[in-house]
Amino acid sequence: MTDSQRTCGPAFRTPAAQPTQPALHAGTGRSVAAGCAAACGTTSLGHVRVLLDRLDDRSEREWYAGHAATEGWSRAVLETMIASRLHVRHAAALSNFSETLSAGDSDLAQEITRDPYVFDFVRLEPGYRELDLQAALLGELRRLLQELGTGFAIVGEQYPLVVGDSEFFLDLLCYHTRLHRYVVFELKLDRFDPRDLGQLQVRRQSVGGGAIPATR
Repeated sequence: MTDSQRTCGPAFRTPAAQPTQPALHAGTGRSVAAGCAAACGTTSLGHVRVLLDRLDDRSEREWYAGHAATEGWSRAVLETMIASRLHVRHAAALSNFSETLSAGDSDLAQEITRDPYVFDFVRLEPGYRELDLQAALLGELRRLLQELGTGFAIVGEQYPLVVGDSEFFLDLLCYHTRLHRYVVFELKLDRFDPRDLGQLQVRRQSVGGGAIPATR
């Protein structure tokens, strides 16, 4: 599976203006609220209020409602995902999955991508290094997994791979429980350089070729 080369993406966290009272008392308001509750698979007034307060577009409300139900989002998580514009970032990464995976796998692999990833929950001082970013992300493990999406499990960081006489390290090795595939994240602070592609290809081929050690 193609390595992810995304690091910190821009956060879109300008809060929407909130009306003092959600319009649930009017007939139209009740109809919209009922539709949101049905899409969410819940009668939680909190979820419905978030959807009505934050989103004007019906298709966006339905998208977030469906994902909230499928992934079991709390109201706080729902608010975070709306603020970061997940519906725009979801499945948006450039990939070659359609050429390298079977039809079913390629669709699912594309679904688990996001572009960009929003890691604005990490607080780092200017001049930080890639290892500092990695440590900060793992220090916020719950938030990291929330941003990666449902199905990701972290196998290890700075994970060693031995290929022939050479040893190198994966920044972050994950396993996706629905894809049944390893996913490698390489953290880069600078712009992507075409020369990095060779390094990513080596890591991808090594993971796919069974180079992951049984123990650390």
